Amino acid sequence: MCYYYKHGKTIKRIGSDKMNDFLEKFIIIGEFISKIMGDNCEVLIHDIKDPKNSVVWIDKGHISGRSASDSLTDLSHEILKKKEY
Repeated sequence: MCYYYKHGKTIKRIGSDKMNDFLEKFIIIGEFISKIMGDNCEVLIHDIKDPKNSVVWIDKGHISGRSASDSLTDLSHEILKKKEY
């Protein structure tokens, strides 16, 4: 299952097919990073299998205006294309 989080509160749920069990395990890490980094740090999880709808979890999306099911950024596309990860 996949959730869209904002400031630690679940506000929207999107389809269960959106996130596999492997990625779902990283939500707790994302929550931890978001909490320790404070209110001015957006944290998200991408599923790069679907670049057009890659954001499967996000906290503090108000910073960039992004939300769950948004796509990879142009920079992310370049990094993947050049295999600079």
